[in-house]
Amino acid sequence: MKISVVIPTVDGREEYLARAEEGYRTRTDAEVEMIVVQNMWSGGMAWQAGAERATGDFLHLTNDDIVPGEDWLRDCVECVEDGNVPVVLVANASPEIHDENLMPLPGNPINDQTSHFEGHPKVQKPGHVASQNNQSEYPSLPFCSMEQWKSIGPMIPTQYATDKWFGWRAWKAGFPNVCVASIFYHFAAFVGRDNMVDGWLGQDRLTFDQNIAYPAYQSGKLPLDELHPEARTLAGRTMSRNWYRAHVPPPYPFPDD
Repeated sequence: MKISVVIPTVDGREEYLARAEEGYRTRTDAEVEMIVVQNMWSGGMAWQAGAERATGDFLHLTNDDIVPGEDWLRDCVECVEDGNVPVVLVANASPEIHDENLMPLPGNPINDQTSHFEGHPKVQKPGHVASQNNQSEYPSLPFCSMEQWKSIGPMIPTQYATDKWFGWRAWKAGFPNVCVASIFYHFAAFVGRDNMVDGWLGQDRLTFDQNIAYPAYQSGKLPLDELHPEARTLAGRTMSRNWYRAHVPPPYPFPDD
């Protein structure tokens, strides 16, 4: 069994990348094809580029500040072999990895109010993992078979909302999102997040990708291999902040403009 692990990274995150690579090599009970994609404009673009190079039986789209827990692969593979895609537990990690220092997080940090698909059924939660406090309706750190990927891909070229896209495409293709017991440790590296678009804050990009670009891809108004035309512009940043002001009460994480 061969697992293709795709890890996007940018300059300045070498320490995180090294830890992620070591974690996957030492904690994956299978042959690992490590595909590191360097300095692409967005994580979604990097995931897609890596997926196009993948030659494994299974595809795992992860990040350079993630370390898998022990035995992470078993439940993910079983989930896929049952015809589903796994929703894993993502937990904050201390500088050293210790279970007793974990703080559980939902499967994705985006606000619950924006994490639901229109018309999407509730995630199936088997009884033995229902107590894990994982309420996500889409899978962070996507995992699927290469055969499933033929129906799920391609990935959208955004930085954020990519896992939501994966889950929605999987559901549309007939692969339910099912919670599993696999745990991943998130070291939350913020190096390089705010400076990939001049003048944009991290919140600007998150809001734009999640609430402006994503609906355009989901509706079919924007081709999946094209960036949103306002993605790198001042007008796009204004669109993002206007959306945020209309949906989130003050104070705001950006100056008035």
